[in-house]
Amino acid sequence: MIHAIVLALLVALAGLTPSPSRAAGKDFVIGMSGDATSLNPVIATDGRSYIAEWPLFDSLVELDQGLNVKPLLAESWEVSRDGLTYTFKLKRGVKWHDGKPFTARDVAFTFYSVLDPKVTTPHRAYFDALAGFPELTAKENPKKAEKRKFAVKKTIGTGPFKLVEWRRGERLVMEANPEYHGGRPALDRLILRIIPDSVVLLQELRGGGVDFIENPPLTEVARLKQTPNLKVLVADNTSYTYFGWRQDLAPFTDVKVRRALYHAIDVPSIVREVLQGYAAISTGQFPPASWAFDPSVKPYAYDPARAKALLAEAGFKPGPDGVLVKDGKRFSFSVRHDQANQTEKDTAVIIQEYLKRIGVEVQLEPLDWPTFVKKLFASDFEGIVVAWTNHHDPDPFAYTIWHSSQWKLRNFAHYKNPKVDEALEAARRTGNTAERKKHYAEFSKLLMEDAPYVFLYFPQQVYVTRAGYEGFVPVPTFAGIYQSLKTVRWTGK
Repeated sequence: MIHAIVLALLVALAGLTPSPSRAAGKDFVIGMSGDATSLNPVIATDGRSYIAEWPLFDSLVELDQGLNVKPLLAESWEVSRDGLTYTFKLKRGVKWHDGKPFTARDVAFTFYSVLDPKVTTPHRAYFDALAGFPELTAKENPKKAEKRKFAVKKTIGTGPFKLVEWRRGERLVMEANPEYHGGRPALDRLILRIIPDSVVLLQELRGGGVDFIENPPLTEVARLKQTPNLKVLVADNTSYTYFGWRQDLAPFTDVKVRRALYHAIDVPSIVREVLQGYAAISTGQFPPASWAFDPSVKPYAYDPARAKALLAEAGFKPGPDGVLVKDGKRFSFSVRHDQANQTEKDTAVIIQEYLKRIGVEVQLEPLDWPTFVKKLFASDFEGIVVAWTNHHDPDPFAYTIWHSSQWKLRNFAHYKNPKVDEALEAARRTGNTAERKKHYAEFSKLLMEDAPYVFLYFPQQVYVTRAGYEGFVPVPTFAGIYQSLKTVRWTGK
């Protein structure tokens, strides 16, 4: 048994190019728009990597379809009366992919790796409430656990599938783990093909080159639902898409400018036209289904006239070419986005047009996913259209995105507000849900007043799979469906 704060690191999936030799119903081919940047769950920072890790690594606990926590590697746990100590009893007989037994030392190793200041990880801030955190993260002499051979060179987990091949930018291949503690998966192999072009990806699905895709062009969903050999699955989401910018770069340092950009964009129209209604309008960090959601917080109304007035108050005047100018500098900036995500690409194009109408010039810069992620975490951008994967509990992403101590990690937009810091810290100092809800309500109000992003939408997760595959569980959190790959089976029906 081990003592620790409970927080499961989410992990995910796999793939290969199809060939005549792949076995129908036994090789499950998933078409993905981008490759993982890492298969190490301690350091991975992006959604593609989380998806690729799901079948390889199990966590202590997992979520069911109602977002309730249930056992996985931990068969049970107890909480002390003061709520400060969690004691986990690990499931017996679990083995790593290399045949070695899974023990409490391995769990400790993972925690120590996250806490090691020499390791670049977005997860460290989740644990700063741990007793002894300053000592555990001391730069000169951090406490370490016994190292395992698998930790450096090889991708070895305890999950239902084993990694056998990774050709970057092309495919990942995983084979069923015959000694998986939950029973051998019904599928023999998972084959993850990297296909950045959404049109080609859809063609591959229709032509039989892949068995499963996520985020098809939403204008095609109605037609896909009518296709006899295909099946559409839909799940709600904790992930939200936003239009953001560097908070510490002029003119975004001026709250009038930020609010003007919010007023300039008709978010409900984007949801109707780009998302085809498969989304909920975002009013901040938390989805409408979250207990932390505050319905009293409203987004800025679409009001181009108000947007122009605010920009005038901020000192901008029309230039000779129609672009606003202040102190001799045109209001012109670049917006980067993932070139393979058609929904985000279309959203960026519409935002560009809306801002042009109020005198703001935007140059769109589509990038491949690994390059885009690298630039995000280096704060190498002016504007961005991207999504946060988010978490079913408010703390992990709210704290790491918005607390001012996190500038070198998820707070790469460099947001800073002492009152927001205070609300986030207060929310993680108590285990009482009602108290936490009060602090998160204050946080949400402050965030909307600051307008640090244009919060756009929580897109529903839309998946298309070949008819005949059963066993999917569309858990309503980012990429939650991938945790059910261990139960997917071919029925042929």
